[in-house]
Amino acid sequence: MEEMKMKKMLVLVSVLLLSSAAMAETWDLDLDFETALTNPNGAWSYGYVQNGVFTAYDGLVHDADISGSMRTAWRVGTDWDTYGNMQKILEGEASFDAWTSYRYGGELCSGPGGDAAVKTIARWTCPADGSYGISAVWQGLSTKPEGTTVDVTLEKNGEILYSGALAGFIGHDNLNYSDRHGVWEQSFSDTLNLLQNDYLDLTIACGADGQGADCTNMDLTIVPEPITMALLGLGGMALLRRRR
Repeated sequence: MEEMKMKKMLVLVSVLLLSSAAMAETWDLDLDFETALTNPNGAWSYGYVQNGVFTAYDGLVHDADISGSMRTAWRVGTDWDTYGNMQKILEGEASFDAWTSYRYGGELCSGPGGDAAVKTIARWTCPADGSYGISAVWQGLSTKPEGTTVDVTLEKNGEILYSGALAGFIGHDNLNYSDRHGVWEQSFSDTLNLLQNDYLDLTIACGADGQGADCTNMDLTIVPEPITMALLGLGGMALLRRRR
């Protein structure tokens, strides 16, 4: 009898592990930002850090006023520059000739704040203890000769896990000056053990030459490792049972 119970338990656990892998959430800043009509937006918050204090952006732009392209953007009130901004062209393409940058539809882009003490931040808050695969990337979108010039970091609870700098342009095929040049990309990947309410900050700040035409594509992807996915899935199933 005990052996039969054990076999049934193993079968149940196997089913739960397989099903929970499909149920457990993964997070992609680029994709999730498309639905960012609130801030926080699920596990994500968009804002800036100054003197160690995080402030969420409160100014939402959701319009079609750039070259006929739809976009979602966050900033402080109506101020695009002092505290940086985060935005995404949802459809079409947008040419910012006055600010020497070019953006494809579906491209998340951010601008740094007015000085190096201000970091533009996408913050992800961990929903549950576990192990998570982390992938971060920053790319320069500025078409000026030196490209995007920003300092970048990935931080855990305010402590730097990775730091680097951009000084380049990723290039776009339909521009005459589409060649990639300089340091146009920085990236980081690792597996991290995180506790519930730990937070990861994907940041940019203006570089040594200050603020100016430093549009940056940035993305952060978080994938729970298998056992964490199972636990998240079990938590979701328990929640469903409580709701019934």
